[in-house]
Amino acid sequence: MNQLEKVEIMDLLINILKDHEKSLDTLINRMENLLYKNIKNSKKGKIYSQIMVLNDWDQFCQLSRSSEMVFYNIIDKTFSIVLKVNDCIFEYNEKIPEFILEEPQSKKVTKLNDFRKLKLKNGLEIQLKFLPIENDMKRKFLSNDDYIINWISTQLDIPKKLIFYGHLKY
Repeated sequence: MNQLEKVEIMDLLINILKDHEKSLDTLINRMENLLYKNIKNSKKGKIYSQIMVLNDWDQFCQLSRSSEMVFYNIIDKTFSIVLKVNDCIFEYNEKIPEFILEEPQSKKVTKLNDFRKLKLKNGLEIQLKFLPIENDMKRKFLSNDDYIINWISTQLDIPKKLIFYGHLKY
């Protein structure tokens, strides 16, 4: 092999390497675009990395300072608050205490529409009303949303516009 042939082979190898470099650059750009789209799409259908249930109200209040939104609800005799903080969900649940209306059997309950206030451990007052249903007394929780939203806003130091009645599906 003479000198000229060697130079031609080297030139051919260099051209092949340049083509491969261009192909690699194109592939890298496509991968970056795909990754960017996947990250962007995954934020739409967010799966929360951690769901934590806290039993201590004070700890829950401390975590709430940076929350993006708050949901509250009363379901199955339980008051619950859920916070969304970045990629985490924090939940606080408190059972509403039992309240039994005791009346001697000989007396009829005359004030069925009386309201009773119950105070939860965290300080929230819940109103309940007794209703006659088929010779039995049933209790019904009354939700004063303005009162509860104001109370949550004060307790958690969160603007009212971030507090919603409902729940967060996760």
